[in-house]
Amino acid sequence: AARQALTCANIKAAGITLWTIQVNPGGDPASTLLQQCATDPAKFFLLTSADQIISTFDTISFKITKLRLTH
Repeated sequence: AARQALTCANIKAAGITLWTIQVNPGGDPASTLLQQCATDPAKFFLLTSADQIISTFDTISFKITKLRLTH
């Protein structure tokens, strides 16, 4: 877990936006590591079924396409 947390910190420090998704059909608690790994709380998704994956990817892709890259 420490290595994953360090990797996430390094990714974010490099200015990369990081989205995380936890598929959790068993009702386990949300992963603190995945929550903290996401760039911000809005970029962490907790799904309760695999059926939600497509809509979640659609949501993320919509938000990404709204970004505007500049120099």
